[in-house]
Amino acid sequence: MMGSRKMCILLILGISIVGHILTVNSLTDREIVNTAFKQVLQEHSNTKCDISGSVPSWINGYFLRQTCGTFGDQGTSIPRATITHLSDCLGMAVSYKFNRGSVTFTSKFYDTHAFNVWQKYSNNMSQSTVAWPTVFTPFNAERSKEWANRFPNKYQHQPTETFWKVDNELMAVSEVADTMHLNWTSMESKGPFQWREGPKLNLSSTMLIIGHVAQGRQDNDGTLWSMATTLATHPKTMVAETNFVIYRALPNSKKRTIVGQAAGHGLINLHLCDKTRYPDPSVLPGYVHSFGFTKNFIIIPMSSWLFDPCRYLTGIDARDPQPFLKANYHWTASEKSKLFIFRKSNGEHVKTINVDPMLVTHQVNAYEDGNQIVMDMLTYKDSKLLDTYSYISQLLNMAKYSGKLERFIINTTDWTVEARQPLTQRNLVNAEYPSINPRYSTKNYTYAYMLEGTLLPGNTRISKINVQDPAGNAMTWSPAERSHIPWEAIFVPYPNSTAEDDGVLLVGGFNAKKSKGTVTILNAKSMTQIGEVTAPELTPVGMHSKFFSWSFPKEPPKPTKEPFFSSSAQRIQMYFSTLIVYLSFYILMG
Repeated sequence: MMGSRKMCILLILGISIVGHILTVNSLTDREIVNTAFKQVLQEHSNTKCDISGSVPSWINGYFLRQTCGTFGDQGTSIPRATITHLSDCLGMAVSYKFNRGSVTFTSKFYDTHAFNVWQKYSNNMSQSTVAWPTVFTPFNAERSKEWANRFPNKYQHQPTETFWKVDNELMAVSEVADTMHLNWTSMESKGPFQWREGPKLNLSSTMLIIGHVAQGRQDNDGTLWSMATTLATHPKTMVAETNFVIYRALPNSKKRTIVGQAAGHGLINLHLCDKTRYPDPSVLPGYVHSFGFTKNFIIIPMSSWLFDPCRYLTGIDARDPQPFLKANYHWTASEKSKLFIFRKSNGEHVKTINVDPMLVTHQVNAYEDGNQIVMDMLTYKDSKLLDTYSYISQLLNMAKYSGKLERFIINTTDWTVEARQPLTQRNLVNAEYPSINPRYSTKNYTYAYMLEGTLLPGNTRISKINVQDPAGNAMTWSPAERSHIPWEAIFVPYPNSTAEDDGVLLVGGFNAKKSKGTVTILNAKSMTQIGEVTAPELTPVGMHSKFFSWSFPKEPPKPTKEPFFSSSAQRIQMYFSTLIVYLSFYILMG
């Protein structure tokens, strides 16, 4: 009886101890999300990663991630001493080098003007404050002026949007026309990339670049395409006008050439500017984050989040500097969004089509089908994703927002939108970063992959959506651990694959419990996990990821273990030598 009672007591104690351990080791959802914004000071160079499961040996190249190294101290009460928006973080370039089944990790802060200011204050933003211009975060304008002329040769912006590979040169890119040149192996900054056409796309001195699309696209031959929004001023007449400028960089040219322009907005009379807003929004340009890209056409989806130039051009901004996007862009539901269509062969602006108001973040794919252009995009009903839900306070509170995967079918005979329809009937909550098999870019395709439930522990997953299915049904993968937060999924096709979904997905992210970065490898057909790579350091949130294949030279073969002797004569000599040693030892021991 006593023995049974002791056993019961021990069992209860054991359960209590296990429960206590599990409680201590578990994290709340808020603690998990907090990890996404932790400061990382340690940089790495070619550090070996841990691997669970397997890494296919045919994956050879660089999986690159844009991550945020610091947002400052989120708990400080010091004014303008913390970064409050995802777009303004001090970024790091993170590289996972996949080489025949092994993976190494490299991370490096971008050597920018802002980074050097922060470093001067011993990497303490509570002391430095945000002493540089931003796009959403309130900044210390007085201290920004003090530091404006320091570090003149450093990159002046935050290249934290995505990466470009142009003629085997690596660049980090943001929504300005300058690009940051990076070293492939060390991720070290090499300063602004020296495009041969000169600064600012070689535009005239009266033209300002007020927007640039980082989501550039490339033809099969490597030709790079992108676009910028420009603002031209005429001081004598107090008139300004805006243009969309299409440019390309041919292979081996390292030169961006303008091939087309569209002045589709109207003239802005600066005499009508006052301290509030420009009175006629119909002449204002809208924000552009990405563009549709087919074999023969470029389609620019201009949103109804409109740029008002009055603060910028009348000197108000110079006297009272404010975050650029927050101060100058305004959602205007009364104005239609627009599709600007350009012909790639000669840059001709073919048509502008009005559509209901929307904000477009990312493209899924676009292709031509007879006399139709089929264009699939991720759209939102307003600009709140950027000007509300991307603030750190909203992300920490796990705010929810909805978007749509939409298909636009454009008739190229009469240049009208024949249809605008959802690709899935499901409600897409906190969904972003759609991707496809890159071999199907500009082609009719079936599968899109995207992140859903962004920063919602327990609900975060990667979805595989059949865009040919009217219901838009999806297969999904969710991490086994709640503390594992995945990010953008990048498709890497199998060598010599024949099916569209033959390949793997590389999914960057982090494990909050381990406080380490991760890359999960998924079978893109079955959406099952093949393996997982764990970095030696945390990789917080950021923007985009890219994979660039690379043929690494084979390492010299390791020398085989040769026997102490190889020939018969050597073998006999060794036997006799060993025998003499034993006999000598036996005689000495008497």
